[in-house]
Amino acid sequence: MRNEPSNSNQGRIGILKFWAWQSRSLATAVNFIVMSWLMFYATDTLGMPVVLVGTLLMVSRIADAFLNLPAGLLIDRTQTRFGKARPYEFAIIGMWLFTWLLFSIPGEASLVVQSVWFVLFYTLTSSVCGALLNTGNTAYMVRAFRTDEQRVRIVSLGGFVNMIFAMSISISFPILVSNFATSPERWSSVVLIFAVPLAVIGMLRFVFVKETVAAEDEGSARPNTKDVWNVLKSNPYLRLVALLWFVFSAINSMRAAQYFFEWVMGDIGLMSVVGIVGFAAIPLMLILPRIVKKFSKRTIVIFASCMYIIGGTIYFLGGSNISLHLVLVAAAFHAMAAIPIAIVADLILLDVGSYNAYKNGKRMDGTLVSVRNFLGLVGGAIAPGLLGILLGISGYDGTLYVQPDAAIFMIRAAMGLVPAVLFAIIAVVFAVFYKLDKQMPKIKVAIENKNEQE
Repeated sequence: MRNEPSNSNQGRIGILKFWAWQSRSLATAVNFIVMSWLMFYATDTLGMPVVLVGTLLMVSRIADAFLNLPAGLLIDRTQTRFGKARPYEFAIIGMWLFTWLLFSIPGEASLVVQSVWFVLFYTLTSSVCGALLNTGNTAYMVRAFRTDEQRVRIVSLGGFVNMIFAMSISISFPILVSNFATSPERWSSVVLIFAVPLAVIGMLRFVFVKETVAAEDEGSARPNTKDVWNVLKSNPYLRLVALLWFVFSAINSMRAAQYFFEWVMGDIGLMSVVGIVGFAAIPLMLILPRIVKKFSKRTIVIFASCMYIIGGTIYFLGGSNISLHLVLVAAAFHAMAAIPIAIVADLILLDVGSYNAYKNGKRMDGTLVSVRNFLGLVGGAIAPGLLGILLGISGYDGTLYVQPDAAIFMIRAAMGLVPAVLFAIIAVVFAVFYKLDKQMPKIKVAIENKNEQE
């Protein structure tokens, strides 16, 4: 049996390793922010019909979902001298290259050309590069960090760093859009400013963080499609975390905020002001390791869901003349909810991997992430597609100076009512069905005994 670090050092991570690991997370976090403007860019800069753009996004994201499943099995079956998931870090370069090309659609091109360009580079950005990066993250983490304490710290404190950086970009990016991204050509230049340095920074993880830890299923046979089917049949907690990710991704992919601030608040630049509220949630990142030790992951998910319900209710019931003060309060509730959901979802997936090793002898981290991401991407596909259809039905037209009342109501519902209802469902489901927290001590003992026998 290998020597384990002393209890006092179980959560310690070297400074270089910590920041190298975060480099790619920072690059993908900014990419997520930039991509969140894609629908607005297509409808209000290129002038593409909102129903068409919503449909293209929905179709493209459904393709994302199905391409994630083979990506997971590919990573589970990979064995190279660089490791299992580490080789796929090169996808960060492709992600930023294709993102820049996606935001470089010629404004004078025909609608057909714009649509084909849109689908092609969105697919390469998200369905190919994004799938490899997202699917490999957990497998990489398990093999790069030895203890659960290190993994909790890298997720929580790393999330703290990501949050500060991402919020800084979230605050500054609307200002850049408002002042500089006034044409398709200028959009291309703005995105290029981010793409070049972040593609380079994102590769630091590959350079400095190696896979040095033997996972619980090390030495077992390479997984096959039968193993994937066994995971789906025998692991109920995978289905629960996938449902959580479906809802969380749907809300974050709805892209109603840009329309809300443009047409309900009357000033899209206010997104930067409201973005500052997110900094109020930053202390959560610092104390989350203690929270995870004191409270079960089930409790944290339920509490965060309630925060989403409160924030969504304020957005919706505030009406079409909602004050900035109420918007700030609602934004604070959503910011306080999003952080624990995003972080605990990853920690739950680590437990789900241990549960799978306990039941089936293989962690199958790549497959677990790909299944979770499958439903997340389906949610992310449905949300903007549904928003586009509903806005189209309500009479929304991005070229108008004033939107009809039905369109304003639909924007408010997407911003507030939908998150409140969906997270109410999540709270009930986790309260009734999620019991893995209580089983983990027994699972860890069983795995340790098995390792000692081997």
